[in-house]
Amino acid sequence: MSKKFARSATYFCGSMEWILQSENDLQPVMPELLRAIGNRRVMALYGDLGAGKTTLVKALCRFLGVK
Repeated sequence: MSKKFARSATYFCGSMEWILQSENDLQPVMPELLRAIGNRRVMALYGDLGAGKTTLVKALCRFLGVK
């Protein structure tokens, strides 16, 4: 089920930035995000309440096949 974002969400990773309009827009950027993360095992996510941090982590886990 796709939720509508209350507003667009902006994600930064190093010098990359994604502005997404819906949760479905996350899946296509996952390969690029994983390449940017590289071998890092720890990430820090910052943002206001409702900014999309949990949504980003859930999309990443789905992409990686975490059940």
